[in-house]
Amino acid sequence: MRILILIMMLSGCSYFQRDNKAKEVEASEAVASKKAFYCEQGKLFYEKNGFMDERCDSLLYTALWSASCGPLDLSAWEDPEKPGKWHRNPQRDCFLNGQPNGSASTISRDMLLGLFHSLYKTKDLANVAEIVTYGEANQWVMGEAKDEVTLASRCLLTPGLISLLYDLKTSLSRSLINGEPNSDDAWPINTGFRSHLDMLNIHLAGLLRGGLTNSELALVEAQANRQPHNAFFVALSAKYGKRPASDAYAALLDESIYPSTRLPNSKDRCINYLNSRDQEGADWLPCPPEEGLKEHDGTDFVFAASILDGTF
Repeated sequence: MRILILIMMLSGCSYFQRDNKAKEVEASEAVASKKAFYCEQGKLFYEKNGFMDERCDSLLYTALWSASCGPLDLSAWEDPEKPGKWHRNPQRDCFLNGQPNGSASTISRDMLLGLFHSLYKTKDLANVAEIVTYGEANQWVMGEAKDEVTLASRCLLTPGLISLLYDLKTSLSRSLINGEPNSDDAWPINTGFRSHLDMLNIHLAGLLRGGLTNSELALVEAQANRQPHNAFFVALSAKYGKRPASDAYAALLDESIYPSTRLPNSKDRCINYLNSRDQEGADWLPCPPEEGLKEHDGTDFVFAASILDGTF
């Protein structure tokens, strides 16, 4: 495992210019009003269920909602006996005693990436420092999994995320330095949930490091062009001047995706967090009627809207 980490760290080191700065986006009263409504309704969803999205994916989406609509207490997701160790759900019982119980691992990189957004927004240096300390003490293996392959693919932080975490700690300590190490090689054009994770990573890197590299900006533009109805991708593209804000607002004001008088439900689209899946798949379609009606929490809307309104 240590050899694998060393190889990953060596392959991730180079220096780069971050000349692509975020632009001020023209405000939309319609989207602002709709976001306020979604935040209000999402809070009711949270109070009823105790988390956003599905139980074993809840840290990611609860953290993104929290960063977008106002801080929630995420302390239940952290191990009470091991500061800096986080879990997928507040009951901390996904992959318990070697049994899956909803997941093959106790945590994953995407869960932590969502958490980093919330900790950035709340300026929670104490928790960031605890995560760094835990990671350093455990060779950056942040949880447990069913086997070594799953452990490496889900629980082992990549060099990019480790660098981002250190930048987060430095930024919150008010001593952010220029020229942080990371890779400026061309990003792959991923699809599906991997493209969403790439965009989350790039978004947070831009916040912490004061701008995007050329390759990061090119990927943001490419993903927005590839998925023009993905509100998150198009909002990020608008934030960095590669698309007009009207494109993002059009996606957010689409009543078929984001109704204005209620939260979305499974009759509108089957998946809860729409922007983590490609539009061409079945996730954007209504669920089969026999599966029953399920209310969604609106995190996909409020997070994309927050990129445009200056929350991030």
